[in-house]
Amino acid sequence: MKGKKLFLSGFFYASHQLRLPGGRKEPLHRHRFKIEAVVERGRDSFPLPELIRAFEESIRPFDEANVNEIPEFKEELNPSTENMAYYLFGRLERLLPKNCHLRKVTLWETEDSAASYIVVGVL
Repeated sequence: MKGKKLFLSGFFYASHQLRLPGGRKEPLHRHRFKIEAVVERGRDSFPLPELIRAFEESIRPFDEANVNEIPEFKEELNPSTENMAYYLFGRLERLLPKNCHLRKVTLWETEDSAASYIVVGVL
C-alpha cells in the first residue's frame, strides 16, 4: 500500500527481569523505554485523536509496571525488548482505527539499543 505515513512516539517506565537458561533470572531492573510506531493510511487524513488514544492505550499496561507480571510475560514470553516490541505491535494493531495500518514498532531500551517489529515488504 502506498499512502501517508504517520510517526508516533512516547515513553514509559517499566521494570523487567529476563529469564535465563537453567531457570535463573537476571536482577530486576528498570528502564525508560521509548516506543515509536509507524502507521500508514491511504489518501485520507489520519484520525489523529483516535490514533493518539489507541497509542496511549496500547502502552498503558506497561507504564510503571513490572513486565514480568503482565499475563503474557509471566510464562509464555520472556520480557526481552524484542518480545515487548512484538507484543506492543499486536496490541496497537488491534486498537487502531479503521483503514489505519501499523507498519512498524520500535522499542528503545536505552539510547543505543532497540528492537523493532516490522511488517515485511511494506516499509
